[in-house]
Amino acid sequence: MLRRPSARQLAPLRVAGFRFLFLSTLGSSIGTLLAAIALAIDVKDRTNSGLWVGAVLIVEFLPTIFVGLTLGPLLDRLDRRLLMIGAPATVRPALAAPRMRS
Repeated sequence: MLRRPSARQLAPLRVAGFRFLFLSTLGSSIGTLLAAIALAIDVKDRTNSGLWVGAVLIVEFLPTIFVGLTLGPLLDRLDRRLLMIGAPATVRPALAAPRMRS
């Protein structure tokens, strides 16, 4: 049976910065999962093979699991504020690289 969240559990959502962070993370996670579903459907339509769908999903999520298990303990030791600022800064050049080539 599900219980309603208490006021204490919802208290962090009253802070505007945390609320924006929570909602942006939620939106990003939903987008990532929808992209994985779309990829699985596309591979199934193109190959009509469950084996290829499984292979593509493994290849898609394996780096995330590997990096999480290997770098997770190291990143837990770093300052979270610097990590929150630095993580998007490392992604921007990777996203800009394909645009530079064309």
